[in-house]
Amino acid sequence: MILSNISFSNFRNLLNLQVDLSAGLTIIAADNGQGKSTFLEGAYLLSIGKSYKANTEKELVNWDAAQKELAVISGKLVQDDSTIDIKVGIDTRQSTLQKYARVNSVPKRPSEIVGIMSAVLFSAEDIELILGPPQFRRRYLDILIAQINNKYLRALQQYQKIVTQRNRILRNIRDGSSKFNELELWDSQLSKEGALVISSRVKILEDLNRAVASMYDQLSPESTHLDVCYLSTVPYAVSDTLKDIEESFLSALVDVHSKEMATFQTAIGPHRDDIQLSQNGRDFGKFASRGQARIAALSMRLAEAKLLREMKGHDPILLLDDLLSELDFEKRQLVMDEINRYQQTILSTAEIDIVPQNSIRDLKILELKQGLIQTIIQ
Repeated sequence: MILSNISFSNFRNLLNLQVDLSAGLTIIAADNGQGKSTFLEGAYLLSIGKSYKANTEKELVNWDAAQKELAVISGKLVQDDSTIDIKVGIDTRQSTLQKYARVNSVPKRPSEIVGIMSAVLFSAEDIELILGPPQFRRRYLDILIAQINNKYLRALQQYQKIVTQRNRILRNIRDGSSKFNELELWDSQLSKEGALVISSRVKILEDLNRAVASMYDQLSPESTHLDVCYLSTVPYAVSDTLKDIEESFLSALVDVHSKEMATFQTAIGPHRDDIQLSQNGRDFGKFASRGQARIAALSMRLAEAKLLREMKGHDPILLLDDLLSELDFEKRQLVMDEINRYQQTILSTAEIDIVPQNSIRDLKILELKQGLIQTIIQ
């Protein structure tokens, strides 16, 4: 699968841009502030249905444009002999922001387009996967699984809604507007949806651990392996059935009721879980240097691409956002050798000279300046 065309209308500083793309490596060369990261943000939005960096989606609309109330990103996918048109729009003309999606002109919820265009985004912020708080690692895992199985995304969204409702009940119990026994219904619903989320995460961890270890071995001069494991706030065994996890979750919820009444927050569940990277039994995030963390994060992204390829049967599109500037020459070459195995990569950079081009097939270089694209190498 490749993204053969992408267009932007009033999306951040890309007011009216349409670009034809092809298989192989496409380099988007641009000075800082010209929109190269925005280009990749829009492409990734077509994959996961939302911006990976905006605090609110209202930020995505260019308010200085003539049609400042509406931002649209469109893409054309080609796989074998078929094409798929995807469009996502952010509309602020109503009293509340509206976001819509279309697949071949058929209306869809934005969540329904997740995984149609498999993609992996690499960025300098990926170091937070190692050094940052657990929510970065949970999001990494959620996006990976959701691109493989859209049912997982629906279960996760339902789980998050139940957590919000359950937290409200906890506060209402404090205020006297709800009774304590109302928690039983929410505990049952939470454990059912939460078990689906935990089970899906645990199932993919074995493959993820293998892939991350393999990539880290290739990129790191160290002889020690990097291991990945799932740290759950709900007791479980790898051999547990879905029903086993649900029952364990329900029992654990009862045990923390008194704690929750003090904080008015759901204390356990997949929204509190983490992925731990370890080396020789030690928490890697607590002792790794920034250089080691950078390589580990890169290994996680390459592992993500590998699993998407294996489990979906076609290559994901790789999106590299100004990543190479963080690496030395040897690591840049190793990364380029690895991404050369995939059908399509789009890479942004402000320093085109740092991109190793000696082993790249089907190279295309585009310059982005003041919202316009110029082809440098076709």
